[in-house]
Amino acid sequence: MTYLAEKFSEHQREWPRYATVDDYLASLRATVRYQRGGIRLYRHPTNAAWMLMFVGPARQWRGAGGDPHIVVVFNGERVFWVTGFQPPRSGLRYAANQGGRWLRAPG
Repeated sequence: MTYLAEKFSEHQREWPRYATVDDYLASLRATVRYQRGGIRLYRHPTNAAWMLMFVGPARQWRGAGGDPHIVVVFNGERVFWVTGFQPPRSGLRYAANQGGRWLRAPG
């Protein structure tokens, strides 16, 4: 098992135990492409970089310690994906707590 699959499925239990790295990446891709998902624009709290956050339902990817939502973070200034995870509480609340505004509210 690779580090990512181990981190998110075994240690943090956000994804199901059977999830592979390909499953993890597929769930992030599905979150970004989800037509009814939320997109939030905000400034990173430490370096003020513009960030995009995509929020969508975890559906079949929710693990025992996961949230109903998957959050995917993209650095818009340096143009790279930062992370994808399931917050320990509400993904929608997590997104709102980052500041900024919804470019597309989740629906």
